Amino acid sequence: MASSQRPRRLGLDRETVSKWRAESPPGTITRSRPSKLDEHREYVRKRLEAFPELSARVLLRELQARGYDGGYERVKVLCRELRGPRPLELTSRFETGPGEQAQADFLESRHNVEHEGRRRRLCAFIYVLGYSRWSYLEFTVSESQAMLFGALERALRESGGVRAALVIDNLKAAVLRHDATRSCSTRPSWPSPSTGASSRWRRPRGGARQRGRSSRA
Repeated sequence: MASSQRPRRLGLDRETVSKWRAESPPGTITRSRPSKLDEHREYVRKRLEAFPELSARVLLRELQARGYDGGYERVKVLCRELRGPRPLELTSRFETGPGEQAQADFLESRHNVEHEGRRRRLCAFIYVLGYSRWSYLEFTVSESQAMLFGALERALRESGGVRAALVIDNLKAAVLRHDATRSCSTRPSWPSPSTGASSRWRRPRGGARQRGRSSRA
């Protein structure tokens, strides 16, 4: 739009438009008001320098003992400001080779379904190969051992075989106890390597589940 057309289009006098165009744009107006935490700011800063992991809840109690009568949210905001942005946490990538590992677990949902005349919580069995991330999903209304064994057998048939290790995390139907080293004690009814077709499951491992490759042909 030409400069001569703007006043007419806006319904304003040409001289008024020319005057305001020549003016510098207004600056940002910043309003600041005192906070109840202002007098305690230095105290909070020193406490966080000495104890970086000190929580805002603990600091609130300390400040209240010093006469602060404000709320928790202000203390939390001040702690976040004084700590600054958190550094990124780096984790090592865990990868498995072909045929080395699979993971099995039950997934819970918030949905209920009608099953055999009763309302039951819907859940799902999931089996994931560590290398390719190929997965098998089967919906169920039970996390019993019989359901686990049946779903696992079907997953093995669909995947075309077994892997050297099976990560079962902390499945109640399979694990009696486990520790941080990923060793676990399975229930007595868990099939041993010498029992029929289920010997194809291989040795189970419990503990923290690891992350495999996100994609692979």
